[in-house]
Amino acid sequence: MSWTHESETPARSRQIVLVSLLCAAAVFYSTWILEFVLFDVESPVGYVSELSARGQPFSWLFRTGDFLGGVAAGLAALLVLRRRPMPVLNVIAWVGMAAFGWFTVLDSLLPMSCAPHSDPQCAARLAAHEPLTDQIHLLTSTVSTGGAIVSMLAFTAITLKRPARWLFSRTCAFAATGLMVVSTVWTLAAVALDSLGKPADLGTAQRVQLLTITTWLVYAAATMVLARRNLRVR
Repeated sequence: MSWTHESETPARSRQIVLVSLLCAAAVFYSTWILEFVLFDVESPVGYVSELSARGQPFSWLFRTGDFLGGVAAGLAALLVLRRRPMPVLNVIAWVGMAAFGWFTVLDSLLPMSCAPHSDPQCAARLAAHEPLTDQIHLLTSTVSTGGAIVSMLAFTAITLKRPARWLFSRTCAFAATGLMVVSTVWTLAAVALDSLGKPADLGTAQRVQLLTITTWLVYAAATMVLARRNLRVR
């Protein structure tokens, strides 16, 4: 009895740390929602990254949120990837999580130079010459989102191998992944239209995408809890 208790205690401690990190990542990554509290916003127009652009009000707050959210997600992924051996799909899921986390950190450290959708002069400067930091920011944002998508797809594929009692988890995974695909396509289409100077609901599209990522982080945390409970049922 004592052996079982001793062997389960470290595992439970790791689970608590892991779930806490994922929940913290979800909270900090959602800092952008504060724009509806701090500013008079009826319908968001530009990129969420413009909230963190240099010279913008409260940009330090949004950059800090992204930084802490990325660190939490990255540490959670590293904590899981230390386990050996691990099925391929699990490795893909958590490597995607790690890419999302650490590239989000880079994203926060290399903010946009200005906010083109709220500053016409900024838009003109970027049209004439886009700084290297802005190009790197675009790259880190793209890799971060790509990591989230890969991780979500892998988590969804994992649920297909789970027994029937995982039906609700599987349904949630498919719903989140489906919404992520739709919001990503919507965002890409909006970016394309925006670059052509045509009306595009870019702000709403990207914010739906970010909310989906937050949902995925919470889902990952819940999955860790459910997995341990199901092990006890066996």
